[in-house]
Amino acid sequence: MRVTRIASPNNEPTVAVNPLDENTIVSSYNADLVPLGLARSTNGGKTFDNRILPIPKGFEVASDPVLDSGFPVGHTRKGFFLLGGLAFNGSGEDGTIYVQRSVDNGKTFSAPIVVNRGFGERISNDKPNVAVDKSAASPFIGNAYISYTRFFDNGRGSVIFFHRSTDGGRTWSKPVRISEVRVGFPFVQGSSIGIGLSGEVFAAWIDYNGDRSSIRVRRSDDGGVTFGPDVSAAAITPIQDPLPVPGWDFRVLTFANVRADTSGNFPGAVYAVWDDLSEGSANVLLARSVDNGATWSDPIRVNDSRLGTQNFFSAAAVSPHTGTVNVIYYTNRRSGKRIDVYLARSRDGGRSFERNLRITDKSFNPNADPTFGTPSTFIGDYITTAFKGESDLSVWTDTRTGRQEIFSGRAKRK
Repeated sequence: MRVTRIASPNNEPTVAVNPLDENTIVSSYNADLVPLGLARSTNGGKTFDNRILPIPKGFEVASDPVLDSGFPVGHTRKGFFLLGGLAFNGSGEDGTIYVQRSVDNGKTFSAPIVVNRGFGERISNDKPNVAVDKSAASPFIGNAYISYTRFFDNGRGSVIFFHRSTDGGRTWSKPVRISEVRVGFPFVQGSSIGIGLSGEVFAAWIDYNGDRSSIRVRRSDDGGVTFGPDVSAAAITPIQDPLPVPGWDFRVLTFANVRADTSGNFPGAVYAVWDDLSEGSANVLLARSVDNGATWSDPIRVNDSRLGTQNFFSAAAVSPHTGTVNVIYYTNRRSGKRIDVYLARSRDGGRSFERNLRITDKSFNPNADPTFGTPSTFIGDYITTAFKGESDLSVWTDTRTGRQEIFSGRAKRK
């Protein structure tokens, strides 16, 4: 299903489903190089309406949307959606983290609310990630969380910051530093937030340190007020940028995905997912914890593509009903120079994955849209998946029309 119907290029899509009315789906994406676009469906994803969202006052560009949903806020009975984004000026200056909130099922969104602003190139925030606590057993249900990377001193230093909101995103706490402060190399980037059954908050990120890189995780048991120790979920090998495919020049980044079980079927289960080069080409790996992130298993490979193919831009979701783990990813497994989206599913708490299923019905050429050059240097940095009931619902950037546009789909079962 084509989601976007407004000016392209459209990339970096995110999606969320109303937990009380799964016919209401909201997606956001980078639209036409400058603002964020918003797509909303009230018929379960059969059709989407599109519009442009406002850029925060005092800024020229908005990008990097991230979405989550929650139960109704305040006296409203309608669905709650929280959208995070990045605003900046010029060529990446003043990188500022902001949110917009909807309390009417995604029909309207508030004016942008600044969470933490940047200043020139001296302080520039990047790559937000948001999560809303909707775990039925959580005492912190309704809390909202946001994490991001702060680059400072013209990008020479980096650190991961975290904020919490207890009023549906209207106001935010002061930043909590959850990573080590890095100056020069190594550096930190690509944070992610997951929520556990009892409202545990899991914050993860990538510590880029050459052949000693790792995915790091910290846990909060008090609704994001304080965090426990920094734990290594796995040693990793970040994937090659750009990927070694003739004609591909778009950037690829290794980011963290951390998700936890809220179904109760796999108590204490937490999953870390990332893209890894350790087998000689890009593959999707998963490490699992069964003790709320204290210790972690050896990684397993999620994708069942043949070795030598490139599998990247992984995104994960966990069913709140059954604990099923879904992971989607881009891959060139069908056509060496074209891209498809595949889904891997685990029904045994991340111990193993079933035969992967194709989501796209047509492979696409990442260079079809010349906006970012030929070959293209940018197709976005991520794609997203969510659960709609027990079915997957994924969004990605697709160029089958000759332009970067957002498509949605579900895995095809044979």
